[in-house]
Amino acid sequence: MNNEEKILGMLETLTTDMTVVKTNITKIEGRLDNVEVTLAETNDNVRKLGQAVTVLEHGHAKMTGVLMDGFTNNTERLTRIEDKVTYYDEVLLRRVNKSGVKKAVK
Repeated sequence: MNNEEKILGMLETLTTDMTVVKTNITKIEGRLDNVEVTLAETNDNVRKLGQAVTVLEHGHAKMTGVLMDGFTNNTERLTRIEDKVTYYDEVLLRRVNKSGVKKAVK
């Protein structure tokens, strides 16, 4: 085998190897395209999810405000009721004391 035949053999091997490399690069480029599409879809889903969370947070903030208003109203009512009960308790005790009825021993 002379040098020209060796060089031709090497060139054939290089050509075959280059064809394989080009085929592999094409496959990799196709896979990268798929990854880019998937990444774009994922980014869109994350954006939509963020918007949904914002809507939920806004709704919960309103509900929390309504609950706190209700709590405040109930507390004020209970305070007024407590004051009236205390007043009537004192009125009853005065009437009982005026009528001469002895207090019940606890």
